[in-house]
Amino acid sequence: MNDLLISVRALGRADYSKQCLDSLLANSDLDCDFFLFQDGAVNPISGERYAKDKEVKDNVNVFIKSKLPNKTVMAATNNIGGANAKVAILNYAFPKYKYLMMLDNDLIFNKYYIKTVKTLFKQFDESKYVGMIQTSYRHFPDTPIETKKFAKENENKVAQGFSHRWEQGFFRSKWDKIGALLKDFAIINKRNDTMLLVKNDPRVKSDHDKLCATYGKPTDDYILETCTKRAGLTGIHTLTLRHIPIGEKGQYTMNENRWRNEKFSKIKMFDVGNVNSYKLE
Repeated sequence: MNDLLISVRALGRADYSKQCLDSLLANSDLDCDFFLFQDGAVNPISGERYAKDKEVKDNVNVFIKSKLPNKTVMAATNNIGGANAKVAILNYAFPKYKYLMMLDNDLIFNKYYIKTVKTLFKQFDESKYVGMIQTSYRHFPDTPIETKKFAKENENKVAQGFSHRWEQGFFRSKWDKIGALLKDFAIINKRNDTMLLVKNDPRVKSDHDKLCATYGKPTDDYILETCTKRAGLTGIHTLTLRHIPIGEKGQYTMNENRWRNEKFSKIKMFDVGNVNSYKLE
């Protein structure tokens, strides 16, 4: 067993999963464990279908056939939703691993992604304030497109704060502080169709309002970031990209409007990050 677990959440879009896994396979360092959480097709609480059975099967097959080492699959019989999937991943990872990266399957990574992650975890493990790591920056419609020159000049720099929530990394040594604040989140999501909570469907309005009152928003990625802050911790993120979204039909976080209007389709990524330590800007 390695210190680092890299987990991927998936539902449909096996073609995206293949691109995601292939990009990880092309990394310069594969000395870690890999974990796929495959959600089911039909939610047993609401009866809503979120994928075709074949799509679920295809996703699992893509992961099994991948040449990534040290692989584990956790496949849900029914659809449990993204929030419950993250709880399952966290419960599996801690206390078994020292470090956990949680990824969505609609991302592709540069060849130094894993090295970047391992270096950041080890460098900031003893920090009293860093509770989350990420390998990007928050992109907005007016964010300049990264150039190769900028990427190379800033490949060894990180900044305090948080990046896109489709990738979140946690330390076992600091997880108890964060996880203790997630009790209500876990209870509420377990008894609901989590997709309906996010959409504020009338069927789940009471629990949606409880999540908003407790955490500010009902979405799992936002809540994890919020609990990190409330635990007295912050995040750090690289100043240059180690991953980008694949396309407009992303599983959890991307859609056609964001892809076009927020100009995610124009983002560029380069193979930077072959460094052994980082400077905090």
